[in-house]
Amino acid sequence: MVDAFRAKVSNSMPGIARRRWGIPAVADPVLNVAFQMTRPPLALLSVPAIGDRVNRWPLGPDGFALVENARMLQKQQKQAVPTPELAA
Repeated sequence: MVDAFRAKVSNSMPGIARRRWGIPAVADPVLNVAFQMTRPPLALLSVPAIGDRVNRWPLGPDGFALVENARMLQKQQKQAVPTPELAA
């Protein structure tokens, strides 16, 4: 369990934190390559047609309804508040 946790967070933690968790510096290049390999599949989640389908499953209908409501509120807020660049 702890090893799986270490493997999961090792890419998102700086080297000094990985050393503290006992992950040797020799593993850094391997972790960096693994991180780079996961970026393209994760980028697909930003495409609404794909990301919504994938995220709907673990969130369930109620959780996904919250996501849709949050998106709607963000869109309304973005339209209501002019950005400094546009106001000038």
